[in-house]
Amino acid sequence: MARFNRSVPIVVLSVLFAGIMVAFAYAAADDAPATTKATTTTTAESSKPADVAADAAPLLAKLANAYKNLKTLDLAGTLSGDFDIDGEKNNQKVDVTGSYAAPNQFRHALKNELLVGSTGEQFYIFEERAKLYKTSEAKTQKVPTADLPDPFGRILLDQNLSLAFALSSDPAAELGQMYEKIAKAPDVTIDGKAHPALALSNEHGSATLALDPQTNLIRRMTIDMAKAVKQRGAQEVAKALVTMDYPTSTPGATTKPAQFAWAPPPGARDVATIQTPREGELPALAMVGKPAPAFKLKDLNGKDVSLTDLKGNVLVFDFWATWCPPCVASMPGLNHLAEEMKDKGVKVVAIDQDEEKELVQGFINSRKLNSLIVLLDPDTTMSKEYMGNELLPTTMVIGKDGTIRKVITTGGSQAEKDLKEAVEEALRATK
Repeated sequence: MARFNRSVPIVVLSVLFAGIMVAFAYAAADDAPATTKATTTTTAESSKPADVAADAAPLLAKLANAYKNLKTLDLAGTLSGDFDIDGEKNNQKVDVTGSYAAPNQFRHALKNELLVGSTGEQFYIFEERAKLYKTSEAKTQKVPTADLPDPFGRILLDQNLSLAFALSSDPAAELGQMYEKIAKAPDVTIDGKAHPALALSNEHGSATLALDPQTNLIRRMTIDMAKAVKQRGAQEVAKALVTMDYPTSTPGATTKPAQFAWAPPPGARDVATIQTPREGELPALAMVGKPAPAFKLKDLNGKDVSLTDLKGNVLVFDFWATWCPPCVASMPGLNHLAEEMKDKGVKVVAIDQDEEKELVQGFINSRKLNSLIVLLDPDTTMSKEYMGNELLPTTMVIGKDGTIRKVITTGGSQAEKDLKEAVEEALRATK
């Protein structure tokens, strides 16, 4: 199940770009974050080919042939997001560049964030700020992006679709797997010029793919993520658009081997040498059977709340943050548990990790999580005492006697079931 370790760097344009996050450092782990899944497909993975409208088929064939015949390609553009979700507006844009030389050399750069490429013999990912890298043996020929070592294909699909299609053995089939329906869309006007376009859709969302009328390569891809965002729990989505735009796209560009060469810079660490903690090694699990440490934190009204104030109840402590998608996904379930158990001597306390009060208040209000007791741990002092900041989300059940009875570090339906059982067991133990 998806989990987030605060010490793991996450390449992200914004919290609101959660759908296009790349938590690559632990992508090979058994419990890799679900957010590493490609979202150009808006999370669809169709097992059957798309329904292609008759008038869209010629344009799709032109796109496929254009990428199939590429020898080299230079790209420069932007990856941007325009969001208005639950009353919060956010606009983000980052520069993207790419180069390709057949059959398998490429270089993709998300400015000041991420570098992904192939020397022809080796794939590599380098996260610039944390100086972490990952390598893998390169494919010698074009293959479907799904056959690239994880997470190389997903990163390219999310951040540089034109480059992904240059590497793909069958771009048309890729689109057919991403989307259930492909239709002809009205031309898209860009810089005063008409661009033929395809309309793509599936149960999670839709997209418009505009092609350059001269080269038949991607000029602009606009993905409407409103449905996907609502499916993740947002209440009101006025806008949720992600756009890949390529004002510069040069097939046949001159390339040199040196532009695809790469070696780890001084001080960079190979993620293969960094061990991911297994369930039995997580520090928070060592808290089971121990007394809950004393603390005093402020709630969203500025009132001091201590462990003593909560005594006499079975307590559920959930360590979370708004930037953690698995945490966000678990909040409605926690709120339901708090509502269901409020008359049985149970209090559910959400302990936010090092975020501004206004941000947390807005999040709680917009999602109507009114049954939770929300406390702010601005420097994570209390969370460190409980070792709850090591891996998010971490949830603890504390008996009425103040003893930590259960620690849960996973998420999803099974975690909700385990949590409710632990709460009920704690209630029975005090009768």
